[in-house]
Amino acid sequence: MILILNQFPEKDPAPTSRYLKEWGGALRQQGESIQWISGTPSYRLRTPPFIFRALQALQILFLILWKGICSPTPRLIIASSSPPGILLIATVLKLWHRVPLIHWAMDLHPDLSVALGENRFLRGLFQFFVKRCYPLCDALLTLDADMQKKLKTIYQVDSIITRLWSLNRATISEVLPLQSPPRWIYSGNLGKAHEWKTVLETQLRLEQQGSPFHLRLQGNASQRLPSNLSFPQQIEFVDYVSEENLVSTLLSCHLLIATQNPLTTGLLWPCKLALLSVLPRPLLWIGSKNSATAAEFKQRPHTGIFEPGESEKIALWISQYETIPDPNEFKEWIEKQPTQSAFLEQVRKVTWPLLSSKA
Repeated sequence: MILILNQFPEKDPAPTSRYLKEWGGALRQQGESIQWISGTPSYRLRTPPFIFRALQALQILFLILWKGICSPTPRLIIASSSPPGILLIATVLKLWHRVPLIHWAMDLHPDLSVALGENRFLRGLFQFFVKRCYPLCDALLTLDADMQKKLKTIYQVDSIITRLWSLNRATISEVLPLQSPPRWIYSGNLGKAHEWKTVLETQLRLEQQGSPFHLRLQGNASQRLPSNLSFPQQIEFVDYVSEENLVSTLLSCHLLIATQNPLTTGLLWPCKLALLSVLPRPLLWIGSKNSATAAEFKQRPHTGIFEPGESEKIALWISQYETIPDPNEFKEWIEKQPTQSAFLEQVRKVTWPLLSSKA
């Protein structure tokens, strides 16, 4: 039996759940049994204030710890990086059951909180324990070269870059209906790790220039943005859409948006990029121009790479896409992107030697 530890349940739409579910499914096909241990009912619940969020995270961690201790001895533990602190719990369970541990560092904690100015009181104590946990992992996975470098620099540990594939790729339709007037869309979480000020400033500039472009914020923007903001007129707030409708809503827009606060470079990789990069639409990236992501996306057709604050340049770039490019221009790029089979083959190479050694 293999334990999978994650903040959200197996069937939740959270990226961590969906990728771990694929990994677990491949293990089940090889005859392994999976026990999934989580603590939060849903990724899309309204985010509580900080103090309640911290208490909720502690409750989740203790719940995962208790369930893990009470579990029959597994052959292997696979732990995500959500919620913060789960690596500590996974390490305790590794030592308790005396089994190998694979940690998938999709976010680097507590470094992410430090970069965003959060949890200053606890970060020193947290980092003291994390420094001792990373070397105890039998395998450590991360998402890109920046994260790999951070782990090596801060914690002196080696890691394996595990590129994410688009879970929605099979649902991309050949029919590409567009809405009118043209829209550019940000879809997903709009927390501190992302950049929203430049997006709103750009929309204001577009409106001042008489541009027909509307901005659509799809996800939890209405919860995250300050209520006293003065919003542009041509803006739409839409809740999260169902998984089966996500691709069609993205393709109904002329232009896609992905952002990352430059302070978090090397501490996370926006999972939405796995899908956005394989859609035949122009893509706007707002983040560090010196990141591994920016270097890679310079090779993608019709991709604008800008730093936060460059709203004037972004507005000029967007204005050229009232008519979308020929979808065939993206085919060569799309064919080179990570696939499900490549992802599963990579994690298989990590998993099976540890299972064999335990046996």
